[in-house]
Amino acid sequence: MPRTPRASRWSNDNFGRWPSNFRTLLETTTLILTGLTGDRCVLFIASDAFMRDFQLWVPADCLASLDPAHNRRALDEMARLFGADLTESTRLALSRSGVRRRGRAAAARSRSG
Repeated sequence: MPRTPRASRWSNDNFGRWPSNFRTLLETTTLILTGLTGDRCVLFIASDAFMRDFQLWVPADCLASLDPAHNRRALDEMARLFGADLTESTRLALSRSGVRRRGRAAAARSRSG
């Protein structure tokens, strides 16, 4: 019988070394990534997560970099390369069963190219 997903918070403060049982620890296949230095730390964590087959949500309004142009480029790359959904946090509906976009206006994904 499949387990019900549960919300949890995890910080990758070990410089990219993922525990081998990471997916089991979180009991999920979906990650919501937020943070500072989006063009570095978050971008590389997104890459690692993508390589481990996680579905990625990166709310565009929850990411910051020193240079706004670098931040935009990192968001565009996460969407293009890793399939990250960039829906803004105010348009997300979080529940025990997962993440989805709210309302009609959120139907268009914020993806590049």
